[in-house]
Amino acid sequence: MGEKNMGLLEQIQKICGCFYLSDLHYFPYNIIAKIIFKSMNLQSYTSEDIADAYEYIFKEALSND
Repeated sequence: MGEKNMGLLEQIQKICGCFYLSDLHYFPYNIIAKIIFKSMNLQSYTSEDIADAYEYIFKEALSND
């Protein structure tokens, strides 16, 4: 699967180097995932993908502020 076809969460998982997506909830991957999410160019992802990834990583809904 090429990076362009990879979902946002899977891309973050790959960058973090964790084997399971659920590992993003645990130290140290949760810290790394938050940093990666905040520094990524998200223009190629849908707003739904971004909101879902944010909620999965930060465990709270993405606000529209």
